[in-house]
This record gives sequence, C-alpha cells and structure tokens, in this order.
Amino acid sequence: MFKQIIRIQIENSIYDRLMAESVRYAIISLPYTINRMNLLDIQSRITNIAKGKISENIFLHFCDLIQITEMKENIF
Repeated sequence: MFKQIIRIQIENSIYDRLMAESVRYAIISLPYTINRMNLLDIQSRITNIAKGKISENIFLHFCDLIQITEMKENIF
C-alpha cells in the first residue's frame, strides 16, 4: 500500500507569518504547557511547541488552498 506525501510551495512572506505566529504562540503558552519531555532548557521547550504549531499552521494553510473549510472548522 502506497501512502501519499503532500508537498506544497509556500511563499516566503506567508511562511514567515506562519512561523512568527507559531513562535509567538509557543512563548505565550509555555507557562500553561506540561513539560512531558522533562526538558530543562526553556528554549528547547519553546522550539518543540513552535514545531508542532508550525505544522498545524501549514496544514491549515493547505486546507485553505484546497478549500477544505468544514473539516478545518470541526477539528480546530
């Protein structure tokens, strides 16, 4: 069974905005986030939160591109 990998091209300005939103979210949410990985370094925790958020934001951007709005509204 083959699984598809979706690859999209994102304009730099959009990527920069999504990245900035993700890092901002990571910094704001840090005090409310459980340290499940027992990381001592705050920067590592912020990086991990931002990585998850950037993935989510890119996925939502992809949904917008292919006009999947109903699923997006139901998931998030």
